[in-house]
Amino acid sequence: MNALSVDTTSSNYAAGQVFGLLTVALMAVTALWVLSKPWRDAVGQTALSPTARAALRAKPYRVVIERRS
Repeated sequence: MNALSVDTTSSNYAAGQVFGLLTVALMAVTALWVLSKPWRDAVGQTALSPTARAALRAKPYRVVIERRS
């Protein structure tokens, strides 16, 4: 494709620019989310001792839904 023949005023060109920008922004947010996981996990673990944390992880979680009439 000849770069001189690209119509920068067309709606398809604008849509491509928006799609490209959103793709890069999504990749940046995803990378930030993945790289900040250890930092986010450490917030809830600081108040618990290692034995209490192990007990919470070993405890099975059960959801009980009570129906009231």
